[in-house]
This record gives sequence, structure tokens and C-alpha cells, in this order.
Amino acid sequence: MKRKKILVMALLACSTFAFGQKVTLHHQDQPLKVILEDVTRQTGFSLAYSSQFVNLNTTANVTADQKELDPVLAQLFSGTDIGYRIEGKEIYLFNKKQQPAGVSKQGKQQARTISGTVKDKNGETIIGANVLIKGSANGAITDIDGRFVINGVSGNDILQVSYIGFNTQEVAVGGQNAFDIILEEDAQTLSEVVVIGYGTQSKAKVTGAISKLEGSKLVGDLAVSSFDQALASKLPGVNISQSTGAPGAGVSIKIRGTSSINYGGHPLIVVDGLPLSNSVFDETLQGQSTISSFQSSYTINPMSSINPSDIESIDVLKDAASTAIYGSRGSNGVIMITTQKGKAGKPVVNFNAYAGAQMLSKKVDVMDAYELANYTKLSRDLAWEAVGGNVNDPLSVRTGANYVYPDYMIPYIEGKQGLTNTDWQDEIYRTAAQQNYDISVGGGNEDFRYYISGNYMNQQGILINSGMKRYAVRANLDANITKKLRFGLRMNASQTDNDLVQSEGAWGHEGIVITALMYHPNLPAYNSDGSIATDLMLNEKEKGVNIANLQNPIALATMQTNKLKNRSFIGNADLEYTLIDGLKIKTAIGIESIGLHRNFYRPKNLSHPNEFAPTKNYNYGLDSRASIFNWISETSITYDHNWGFHTLNLLGNFSAQKETTSYSLLEGLNFPNDNVETINAAATSSGSSFSQEAAMASFLARAMYSYGSKYMLSASLRYDGSSRFAENSRWGWFPSISAGWNIAQENFYPENAVVNSLKLRASYGITGNAEIPYYGGVAVLAPHNYLFNNEISLGFSPENAPNKDLSWESTGTVNVGVDASFWDGKLQISFDAYQSTTRDLLLNVTVPASSGLTSALQNVGKVRNQGLEMLISTYHEFNKDWRLDASLSLSTNRNEVLSLGPGQEQILYSSGLSDPSFIVKVGEPIGSFYGYKVLGIFQSQEQFDSTPHLENANQGVGDFIYADTNNDGKVNEDDRVILGNANPDFTWGLNGTVSWKNLDFGFGLEGKHGQQVFNATHRYLAEAWGNNLSVYLDDNAPRPVWAYGTKSHTRPSSWHVENASFVRIRNLTLGYTFHNLAFLQKLRIYVSATNPFTFTDYSGYNPEVSNGGTNAITAGEDFGNYPVSKSFVGGINVTF
Repeated sequence: MKRKKILVMALLACSTFAFGQKVTLHHQDQPLKVILEDVTRQTGFSLAYSSQFVNLNTTANVTADQKELDPVLAQLFSGTDIGYRIEGKEIYLFNKKQQPAGVSKQGKQQARTISGTVKDKNGETIIGANVLIKGSANGAITDIDGRFVINGVSGNDILQVSYIGFNTQEVAVGGQNAFDIILEEDAQTLSEVVVIGYGTQSKAKVTGAISKLEGSKLVGDLAVSSFDQALASKLPGVNISQSTGAPGAGVSIKIRGTSSINYGGHPLIVVDGLPLSNSVFDETLQGQSTISSFQSSYTINPMSSINPSDIESIDVLKDAASTAIYGSRGSNGVIMITTQKGKAGKPVVNFNAYAGAQMLSKKVDVMDAYELANYTKLSRDLAWEAVGGNVNDPLSVRTGANYVYPDYMIPYIEGKQGLTNTDWQDEIYRTAAQQNYDISVGGGNEDFRYYISGNYMNQQGILINSGMKRYAVRANLDANITKKLRFGLRMNASQTDNDLVQSEGAWGHEGIVITALMYHPNLPAYNSDGSIATDLMLNEKEKGVNIANLQNPIALATMQTNKLKNRSFIGNADLEYTLIDGLKIKTAIGIESIGLHRNFYRPKNLSHPNEFAPTKNYNYGLDSRASIFNWISETSITYDHNWGFHTLNLLGNFSAQKETTSYSLLEGLNFPNDNVETINAAATSSGSSFSQEAAMASFLARAMYSYGSKYMLSASLRYDGSSRFAENSRWGWFPSISAGWNIAQENFYPENAVVNSLKLRASYGITGNAEIPYYGGVAVLAPHNYLFNNEISLGFSPENAPNKDLSWESTGTVNVGVDASFWDGKLQISFDAYQSTTRDLLLNVTVPASSGLTSALQNVGKVRNQGLEMLISTYHEFNKDWRLDASLSLSTNRNEVLSLGPGQEQILYSSGLSDPSFIVKVGEPIGSFYGYKVLGIFQSQEQFDSTPHLENANQGVGDFIYADTNNDGKVNEDDRVILGNANPDFTWGLNGTVSWKNLDFGFGLEGKHGQQVFNATHRYLAEAWGNNLSVYLDDNAPRPVWAYGTKSHTRPSSWHVENASFVRIRNLTLGYTFHNLAFLQKLRIYVSATNPFTFTDYSGYNPEVSNGGTNAITAGEDFGNYPVSKSFVGGINVTF
């Protein structure tokens, strides 16, 4: 039986008793429920009733001006079956025809007094829960300790316990006198209030596209280091890709596609009202080397500094009507993070811990030692034969490094067994331990509440010598200083220590993943004395054999120092004063302070492909330090007013924000030895530093009106000014408007319809993108030295072209949506369709060389995103033991470049391959793959002579046949075509929990379909000078080649493009919960698996790979990225 309780806090001070309480009511032909809502709004009283016996859908008329409550209620219920009773600040409704409480149907049970407590599943007491005897008005409201006492109860009675946000529970009285009742959270009503930016709003009145996820459903029992990893697959329109599996590394977040080509790919992250800086994602600030021979590995994820367990909820603002409130920073969407707050009541202590292991999800299929030896022999024989030699000639008579193979391969070619056959993937990847500990305490009273937490996480990486540690503390305080003055404080301090490895990139930059795949399996990992077997391939290269000059990947991972420390503080405080009823003024200040410190050292005793140890030019050290200080000050005034069915909310706000970034870098070469790694010991050193700042001022206004929950209208306007832009276009307007209609509230709507709630939404708004380089619109001077009278003189020259009209990228979005619930809310569906068009794209346009520059940043170009989204969710209790809480999200997005610069139809980009392999072209998605289309392989000389083949590429029989796409009888650069892209056609996620009594099983699945990966590892794993992919043993593979770049199949082509559609089981969890165990309120034990299975045809490690990180242009390239792992953990959740 469904129970309802309406609890609305008074906007006016009220008397403790009904006597003397006066109300003003003017309602004609309105449902009793609406009239009583008005009563509770004016009085602050609580209303309790059973919908099974009390029908509040009937209409009534009432007119009262400052009349006492009791006679007004008597008049209201006159002539109905509804009776009422007022006790304290509670109004109990009952059916007059039902028998009085405390008397059983048989009249044989003796009435008595019972008592008990009501708590949630975390053991926290619930204040104001409604406890009633089923079928009567006899009951009580729980006090500040969650306790209740009811008189006149018989053994045949049934208790009905309800509270907003929880499922109603029925408990048989029987012979018990004391009860400990645990309420389960209601998935439907938990999300009834959403964060909308500068406030909150009832979900029923939301007119924009906002997706909400409670913290309990965000992380749960997942072993993740940051919230964004846990967010994957849970919300429609939010595409999260884990392109690298390195601990603490960044993920790619796209909300409704890509709206910018070059700048601002990250959504705005707002934590407790504080917009965070995006500068921390900058590779330079994280310590990128200025010397091309040394790369600085992957970038870390600054969101890892936030403990996911501290998050209470996440709201994602997706359409412009929702994000326009953030103006020039809202074009990529906004993620609103609300952290935990203390609740009034006794202190509640929670302790959570898990420990387990991670491991490699899959291996890349490369040749073993015997396959490689024979493949290498074949390639060198073919090369020798091509210059007139005989394949049976011994190595001693062959002239040239390209025609011989290493001596150590000869026994393998001869078929001798039991030889070294090293699996280098086994050598560099490990089973890595991970552990995490959280402790929090929350409590307080009505005037002061607190939440304090601490976290320690230690996550080893599956690639040896990599890992991450996090130390974090949080304190959230809320205080009612007076009845009108409220104070709030949020503080989070954290430090992450990252042990990095140079996993990504080409072997020439000593990318460990590529190096391990290429390193000859014929060679041992360690010497007989246990030391690392270094220089083996380098020594063979010195003998005159043309093989890849690679260093042992174990040495690259373990002998180098590569550390990045991130210290972060996020804090904000606010003071709110109620001027008069409904009118509040609030001032807030927020601070974000980040310090990054990078150390890198390549030891002198480690040989480089270009220099044997002891090295000089490749004995390299780096020390970089960066600081980001971001502050914001905001003052807002809000006005809320209700009259009858009308509700009006007004907001006015002024904010000022400033960000200062400082950076210094020291680099050194040729240290005396490896005992001192600091830069002062280097024989030669260099340095650089800079400091830059950007400021923003904003004025904003918003009005939200609703007529009941039937008609909703909202409009906002923001006026932003940013120092990043030039003086002629420094300020911009960002408006939005939205409306909603809840059809189910209309009188003509059927009362008992299957679709019990149906709301239509529509919105339009304009947002901007201000994420351009500092001082992007003004000429910046850079140092340039020159000779004057045979002496070097210092000088400066313009580094970029000024543009006084440089302005925002602006995105206009139209969104229409439908929210519906079925079968009394058991099934809910939300559907959205949108189209967003971004204009004035920030692109570098070619300018005359006479200007001294080659390009200038200008506002040109246009991009469009179109898509559909759907979220289906359900919560159902099959009986008292079985429960299901599940959701299914589906999304599709189409991205298209509508225009580029003047006279431009396409822009080519290179990445892992030397030839361009990516294109931005009008009419196509941003960052499409680009190259030659492979038709097959030349099978004979006759076929080769009669078929167009790639010009100037020394092609021959056994090489790829590339399509002559323009039919001009030859194959050259003009025949390159678009080959695919990394954007999925559609994505879906299925998440849920099935519970039986105290046992629960959680699951999460994700699917992405229709996207491709550009597998650039073929660039190096396709030539017989290092190891090769096993696919080159297949009949449809091109002929083997004998050295780097000697044949055509390393050109970008459809051979590199693979289907990367996948279905991934994100998590599986099995847990059991004990309640009231000894001194514990709750004890839960569980086991959990993260990414245990991935089903895909992609041959590489990870179908979500992207060597370019969040770069939209080069998305979807695999060039030796850190693989994603699977993990298995066991954990406990304890509530004291």
C-alpha cells in the first residue's frame, strides 16, 4: 500500500500549536491535495495520511482571510469522509468510516504502547519520519534522535513507516514493543531536487536537460581513483572514454559531442559552487620536456584529487538553457559536484576500505621468437634477392646491413627447441596491488552540522614502477548563526604522488609500450646474475645488422626517475542573510590553489639508442614547478514568492574571478654521475619561466515561474567580460529561455492512466567558449636574439598576430524533451533531442609572410552536433525480500564541420605517422581518419604492371593495392579519402542492483558501437627490424620488409583502421549487509570486479584508446598507450 507524506517547511514563523494559527486561502474547484499543500506552506505543519483510505484528489472550494486553522479545516472537510486531528505541528487525516486506532478487527487484542527508532541503511537516524497504524490516524513523527512512541496499539496492527526519499515500509506489530526500522532509499524521489547552477530546483519543474546521479550510485564499490571514471555509462549524452589505464591519468569527457576544433575540450567542473580551473590539464604545466628526444608521458587527471566517496551527487547540465547561466564557459557542458554535508542528529561514523589487485586485460598478439626469426630471415632474403643475390647465400657474403639478420636468430631458424622466448608483455606488466581507506564522521543539530573525512589510496600501476598515492582530507560545515543568518564552509586538501613511466609514444622517444612490443623475444630480460640485460639490441646494431636500436623496456621503466606531485586545496565559504521572508542575499568566496612539481632523470649509466653509456647528451634531468591560483567572489540576491498556485524565483548575481598561473622549468645535460640528480650538478643547463593571469567579470539574472507543477517558464541572461579577448569584443551576452508543460496535471488527463506523469520541455540558449590562450587577442612579444656588430644582442619580436575583434566561440542549442513515468512511478523515461551549432570557431588562418608571421587566430568556421538521448529507470519491490533498481541510458550524436576559414575546405594533421592521417573537412566529423583505401595485395608482376600503384614508393609484388579513387590512372596523394572516425554511432549503459534480503548484486555494462581506431602501432610493428604483429603472418598481409620506411604499407591507409565497437562489463559486485551487529549499526562486506570483460574485435589493448588524449582532431589513435586494466577487490563498509 502506498503511503504519502507531504513535509513543507514554513516560509513564515509559526506558532507551536494550532490554536491561534491563521491561514489565508482562496481556492476554487481545486484538489484537496493542492489546498492542503498551501496550508502546510503557510503554517509549517506536517501532513500525514494513508492514500488507501484518504482521497485528496477530490475538489473543493475554500475562502479564508486570516482565519484560524481549526475551523478552516472543519469547513474544508465538511460533507466528506475525511476526519482530521491536530497534535502539535502534525495534521493527521483519516477516514471517518474506519474503526478507531488501537482496536483490532476481532476486538480481542489489548491495546498497549510501543516505541522504536527509524534509520536509513547507513545507520543515520531519520528525523520527521511518519509512523502510522495502517488504516488509522494513530501515529507519531520521529524526533531528533529518530525515535517514536505510539499509544493504543494492538498485536494485530501493522506499522506503516514513510519519509520523503525513502520507500514506505510495513512492519507487523505482533508481540513486539520495541522496533528498529531501517528505511531503504527510493530511487525515484531521491533525485527530485537537482542542482541547476546558482541554486536548486524540483525535478518536476526542470525545463532544461539535466542528468543527476546520486553519490551512492556513482562510485559504490568501484575501485576507481576519480569520479569521472565511475561516471562512465551512467548518464545519457555524457561520453566518457578511458584512453589510458595509468593510475591517476586523465579521461576524455564529452558532453553531447565536440563543439570546438582547437580549444576548450573539457566541460566546466563546478565543486560546491566553485568553477575549477582547466589550466591544470595543460601538459606544459605538468612538466613537459622542451627537448624532443624526451617526452613527459601521459598527463595526470586533476580530478583525482577529489575523493569520490565525498561526493553526495553529480548533476550534469547539458543543454544551453541549463549551461547559459555559466555563459562563456558553458559550451562544453557543466558538471556540478555537490559534496557530502552533515545531518542533524547523533554523530555517525563511516569507515570504508577495499584492497585487491589489477592486471592486464588482454595482450597484443605479436610474434614469438621462432616466428620472428623466420619472418626476419624471409624479409632479408627477399631484400637480398631484389639486388641480385640468392636466398641461399650465407650471411658472410651478403653486403649491407639490410640483407643480414642477427646471429642469435640462427638457432631459431634451424628449429632448435628450448631457446629463450621472452614474452616482453609479461616482463613489463604485473599484477598490481591497490588499496583504499575512507573514514568520515557527520552529525550536529539544527543550528550546526558538520562532515569531516579522510582518505588514503595507494594504487600500483600494472606497468612496472608506475603508481599513484592520494592523501585527502575534507571538512564541510553549516551553521545557523541566527534565525536569519546562515554560514557555510567547504574545504578539501589533497596531495597525489604519481610515479610515472614513459609509456606512450614512439620507440625513438623510448615509449615503453611500443618498445616492449618491438623488442626481440629471442633476447633475455635479465642476465644470469639477475641484473637487467641492457644494450643487447644496441650491441647487435653496432655489428652492422639493421635492426631497431632499442633499449630493454624493463630498464626504461625502472632505471629512470619520473615523478609528479600535485598539491591541491579547494575551499569556499558563503554567508546568507534573509532580509525578509523569501528575500535572501548571499555572498561567497572560493579559492582553488594547485601546486605541481615534476622530476625526471635519465641516468648516465643507461645507454640511449643514439649514445652508449656513460651518456652525455642523453643523461638528462628536468625539474619543473607550476602553481595555479584561482579565486572567485560572488554576491547574489534571490527572491522566492508563492501565492496560490503561482511560484516565482528571481536571481541576480555579480561574480569576479581571476586565475594566476606561474611556471618555471630547469633542464640539465651530462651529470658527473647518478648520485646527484638535481639540475645544479649538470654540466650544461637551461631554464625558462613565465607568469600569466586572466580575469573575468560577470553579471547574471534568472527568473523561474511555475503555475503549480503544471506550467513552467525560465529565462536567464549572463553578461561576461574576459581579459583573454581583445578590447573590441571583451564582453558577450549569453541568454537562454525554456518552458515546460506537465500534461498530467491537466483536468482532462485521465486519473488512473498508465502514464501517470507526462511533462514536455523545450529550450534554447547561447553559450560560449573562452578557453583560448592567455592574451590571445593581443600581440605578445617573445625573446629573439640577433647578431649586431658580431655580438649577440637580446631582442623581442611579436609571437602572434593581434586581433582586436577576436571573440568567443558561441554555441546555440535547441533542445526538446519528454519526461514520463509509468505505473505510479515504477518506470520512468526521459527523452531529449537536440541540435547545437557552434559559430565563430577559433582557428589559425594563414596570413602573408611579409607580416613576419605565418598565421593568425581568427573567428571563422562552424560546427554542428545533433543527437538523441534516453534514460529509462525503474525501482521495484517485488515483495518484502526482492528489489530491483536499474537504469538504461542510450545516446547518439552526429558531429559535422559546416565551414572553415576563407577558401578552406579541409585541414590535414599528422600524429603518430609522418604522413597526415587526420583531416578536418567540411561536411565530415572533426578529426576523421585520412589515407589510402586498400583493395588487396599485388599477387603477380603482371598484375603490378597493369594496375596503378603508389608513385615514388618503390612498390612491388606483395605490396598493397591502393585505390585510384579519382580514376585518373595513377595513385598519389590526390587519392586519399576519409577512412572513418573515433565517434561512436551510439552508446548505451545498463546499471543496476538486484537485492534479496540483505544480499545485493550490482552490475554495470557499457556499449559503444560504430567507432573506429587508427592503429598506428602498425608503423613500427610491421617491419622486420623489431618484433611484428602476428597479423603479418596472415595470407592477406603485405610482404615482409627489411627496414624502417622502405616500403609503402606504413602509409596511412584503411589497413590501419579497425572496428573498435565494444561491450564492456564495467563492474560486478556482490555484497552482504549486517544490521545492528554488536556495537555496529551496519556492516557490509563485498567483492567487486572492475572491467572484468571486454568484448571487441579490436586487436589492440583498449578500444577506447586515444593517443592524443582529449584532442578532438587526433582522437582514436593507438600509438602505444598505457593499457586499461581489470581489477578485483574485496571491501567492507562499516557504520558506527
